[in-house]
Amino acid sequence: MDSLPPSVSTVVSSLESRPPRTAPELRVALRAYLAALDSPEAAHHPFADAALARRIGAGCLALLADPAVSTNPSHLRRAQLAIDYLILEDDAESDADSALGFDDDAQVFDAIARALNRADLCLEDPAS
Repeated sequence: MDSLPPSVSTVVSSLESRPPRTAPELRVALRAYLAALDSPEAAHHPFADAALARRIGAGCLALLADPAVSTNPSHLRRAQLAIDYLILEDDAESDADSALGFDDDAQVFDAIARALNRADLCLEDPAS
């Protein structure tokens, strides 16, 4: 994850202190977050790229569905970082107030997917 910009790495590092959660707990939190993207409150943020957020969420769900991730505590912990970063609105770039708000979330997801040998899930070019 050395490829992440410093501002993003700082936020990811801060998330590492959160207590670990189980795969089912992460699925529940992620699904609740994705459902909230369709809420009336979300409509108050016209700049937010909800489609990108949904793609990141789908990738996170795919990570959780992978037994190599969900049954390995260190791999699950990395997946949790991607999910926690996605759910955190005020990360390196505010998700709600910028058309680029989820770009940093996509960078984090891609870095974690690559680290977990799941580059096939990357949103950007898997080889980069």
